[in-house]
Amino acid sequence: MGIEIKRRDILKLAVLFAVASRIETGFAMDAAPRRNAPETNDNANVKTQPSSSDNQNAWAIEHHSNFQYIYGNAQTKDAFLLFLTNVYNIYPQDRFQRLIEEISQSGNSDKEIYSQIQRRLPEITPLLGAVRYALPALSKQKTEMTRQTLELLGATRHVNGYLELGTTGRYISRLRSEIELTGDVVLVNAVAPSYSPTDIAERGQPTKIGRFVSLNDYAPISSADVPDQSLDLVTNFIGFHHSPPEKRDSFVQSLARVLRPGGRMIVRDHDVDSEKINRMVALAHDVFNMGLGVDWSVNQQEIRNFTSLNALTAYLEGFGFKYSAHPQRQAGDPTQNCLIHFVRT
Repeated sequence: MGIEIKRRDILKLAVLFAVASRIETGFAMDAAPRRNAPETNDNANVKTQPSSSDNQNAWAIEHHSNFQYIYGNAQTKDAFLLFLTNVYNIYPQDRFQRLIEEISQSGNSDKEIYSQIQRRLPEITPLLGAVRYALPALSKQKTEMTRQTLELLGATRHVNGYLELGTTGRYISRLRSEIELTGDVVLVNAVAPSYSPTDIAERGQPTKIGRFVSLNDYAPISSADVPDQSLDLVTNFIGFHHSPPEKRDSFVQSLARVLRPGGRMIVRDHDVDSEKINRMVALAHDVFNMGLGVDWSVNQQEIRNFTSLNALTAYLEGFGFKYSAHPQRQAGDPTQNCLIHFVRT
C-alpha cells in the first residue's frame, strides 16, 4: 500500500535537512549587523553608553580576558552555563562548557582562546545538531518573546501597523497569531528576507511576511519608507547596543516619528549595571559569534553599546518615549536581557 506524503511535509523535511547541513545565522540571541569599525585590542570590546556626548561606559574593558574573567571564577562560570543551556543552546551545553573552560585556562588572549575553541567545535557537534539544538532554540525564543510581548501589551491586542527591527520576520510570524494585526507590516533589517532554508525556518513559512526596509547601518528611517504616525507598534528585539553612537539619536527619532501618539515600542536589551554583567554580556556575544563560525576579526568589528536599563530608559524618554510596565526577564538568562515597554507620548 502506498503512503501519501503531502507537499507541505516534503517542504518541512527539505528545510530541516538544509538547516541541519549549515546554520547561517543565530536564532537564540540578537544578531548584530556587520559593519566596518576601528580595530580594537585582542581582548577588548567596543562599548559605549547611549549618549551622543559620552561614548565610554563605566566598565570598558581594556587588556583583560573575558574568557578568563568568567571561567576563572566558579560562580560566574556556573552562571555562564545557564546562558549555554537556556539561551544559546545550539551545542550540547555540558560539552560546550567543558571545552570553553579547558581552553580558557590556557592563559592565552581572548583572540587565541576564541580561535582554538572554534577549531575544536566539530568535536562536540552532534549528528543533525541543527535539527536537535538550533531549531528547538529558535522555537523556544519565539515562544518566550511572544509570551513576554503579550504580557507587556496587556489587554490591548489590536495593532494597526507594525515594524520589527533586526529580523527577517522571526517574531511577527508567531506574534501575529496572538494579536489582531491590520495595516502595514515592515521588517527593517540589514539584509532582505529571502527563500533560503534559514529564512524559511526563521519565519516558519515559505512565503515572506510584510515588506522589507533596509536598516542601512542605522540611518534614519525615511518618511518615504514608513510614513509619519502610521504604526501602532515597533519591536526591537535586538536592542540598541549595536547601533553606531553617532547615528543613534537620529535613528531613534525616526522610530518616534513612525509611531502614532499612544503607540508602543518594545525593546529587548541587556541591563548592564556592573563590571561582572558587562563581562558576562561581552563574553556571551563572543561565544554567540564563535559558535556560528564568525571569524575573530569580524567579531571584533561589532559595536557593543552595553548600558543599564536605567540609562537606556532615560535616553529613550528624551525622544518622547514614556517608560511603562515592569520589564520582562527570561528565566535562566545571566546576561540580564529584558523586554521593556514604552509608549509614544
